[in-house]
Amino acid sequence: MSVGGEELLKALLVKRSQQKNFASPCNYKERVFVLTRARLCYYEGSLERRGGKKGCIDLCKIKAIAFVKNYPEASSPIAGWYAFQVVHEDGILYVFTETETQRRQWVYALKQETQYNVTWQKYHPGLWQTGGNGWPCCGQLDRKALGCQLYQHLTPKEKKPLPPTPDQNQVMPSPQLHKNCPSALSRPLPPVPEFQQVVAKFDFPGIEAQDLPLVKGCTYVILDDKNPHWWRAQDEEGREGLIPSTYVYPLTRFDLEQNRWFCKDITRAKAEQLLRQAGSEGSFLVRESSQVGKLTVSVYSCIPCEVVKHYHVKQLPTGEWYLAEKHTFSTISDLIHYHQHNAAGLVTRLRHPVRPGEELPSTAGLSYGKWELDALELTSLRELGRGALGVVQLGMWRGVRHIAIRMLHEGVLAEDDFFHEVKLMMQLSHPNLVQLYGVVTRYRPLRIVMEYLALGCLRTFLQARPGKLGSAWLLEACSDVCKAMVYLESNSFLHRDLAARHCLVGEDFSIKVSDFGMARYVLDDQYTCSQGARFPVKWSPPEVFDRGRFSSKSDVWSFGVVMWEVFSEGTLPYDGWSNGEVVESVHAGYQLPQPTLAPTPVYTIMCDCWQPDPEKRPYFMKLLELITDLMSNDSE
Repeated sequence: MSVGGEELLKALLVKRSQQKNFASPCNYKERVFVLTRARLCYYEGSLERRGGKKGCIDLCKIKAIAFVKNYPEASSPIAGWYAFQVVHEDGILYVFTETETQRRQWVYALKQETQYNVTWQKYHPGLWQTGGNGWPCCGQLDRKALGCQLYQHLTPKEKKPLPPTPDQNQVMPSPQLHKNCPSALSRPLPPVPEFQQVVAKFDFPGIEAQDLPLVKGCTYVILDDKNPHWWRAQDEEGREGLIPSTYVYPLTRFDLEQNRWFCKDITRAKAEQLLRQAGSEGSFLVRESSQVGKLTVSVYSCIPCEVVKHYHVKQLPTGEWYLAEKHTFSTISDLIHYHQHNAAGLVTRLRHPVRPGEELPSTAGLSYGKWELDALELTSLRELGRGALGVVQLGMWRGVRHIAIRMLHEGVLAEDDFFHEVKLMMQLSHPNLVQLYGVVTRYRPLRIVMEYLALGCLRTFLQARPGKLGSAWLLEACSDVCKAMVYLESNSFLHRDLAARHCLVGEDFSIKVSDFGMARYVLDDQYTCSQGARFPVKWSPPEVFDRGRFSSKSDVWSFGVVMWEVFSEGTLPYDGWSNGEVVESVHAGYQLPQPTLAPTPVYTIMCDCWQPDPEKRPYFMKLLELITDLMSNDSE
């Protein structure tokens, strides 16, 4: 047993010399660290054979415990390690751990044992630099200069006593308080779980007090990811809050994600469309393959004729990567760098990295639980279009995010029912659904604020590109719409007005379904039958004509018409027909003809959607399986 009580934690860590004298050298040494209720001590030797004690800090003298930023240069002996600092009355002890989890375990334990200490109000988050360089965090040169950042020892949540949790790897302390520091607690330390580290891909300023700001390129730890859209995270200073899950990626992917040429969620068809649009010899990107865990390099060449080639990135048993077997590399980045200068078996060398625009990804609301927005934070830029509900404008929210603002005509909505539904709709979040951000109800006109997609509605997009979109991309567009409908179906949510005009195209050529759930709240009679149901006639099945009966199977019928629109390149279904003629013909068994661009298996899926009996129509999950099977026949 060590002096001061039973050992709470012990580990082999690295410390930096405290340099209490001006002439003391700056060096790093491995020591056995031991935490008791009274002291933090460090020893020579190893965990198995502890040597002489080299130093101790009384816990009562600790003024701050914090993570350290601004690590030393790569040549430092502890480069890549994780640092924390113990600020005490006689100086600062810098300690380095091999893992982030170990660092958090020690910081958490030390803070718990000193939670009633009188702590400093400010501290320096940076690592003090010798040689006259001073504090990298604030630029001050005086080692004893007042800290530059506010210090919080423990959050109120952390101060709550936790029940004892037995752990075979942790020594349970004695219930007796140690005599040297009456402020210490007499309870065991809870085990510290493994945490996922992520890197911010975008800046996030934080909207509400509950949010944690993100800085692009900085590392964070995920504490709770139970909510798929908003995760609780902690930054390097120990601050906690909610972050949007779409703004970060795992630290393990840093070698890939930091590069301009890496496109994580992009398919073969969309990659070809992006590269052809770029149109430069050697345009390329690296994407995740349809084969799980594999990467593919897609490259465009126009000499002697236009072609997009796809190359699997392969790996040797030794762990090296290659495209051409004679040229192997230890990392993907090194492989791409080589082929940027040498074709070496490729159709052309990799000249111009291509990726979709860096528009901020959508989030499930602008902040967790926030749905009422301030009209003064919205800026209208230009009109995008008009519809039954009102004018849609391109706008900005707080000057940082492009948004679509639907300004509603007076009296077009059944407001009470609609705004109750808005709260439910905001909880829906899927890569192929246009995200609803919130509403403005305190000012007139009422506004619905949504995600903005730069390439507009699918129907117009198709009409503007006749003959330029391959069958693979057209099928992929149908797949995107179907994925959104699978999600809505699984959440018992009906669309009621699914059509190509209500599907939008993003800069990466992905399709997102919009206006889900809106049709039932329109108060005009544009879509009203004699039974009072509201519906778009040319996209609706017989049971809606006859009885106003909506279901997921009526959405399936509409999806079949959307597929027809896609493979007809934006042609209006039943073009030139009146609504009455459409109703009469559908009742007589008429089906839209097979589009020229639609292979027979694709048209068969459309016809399955148009079965007169709703029970014979497939569910969206089955439709997605059928479409995916067709896509796999044309993938790498």
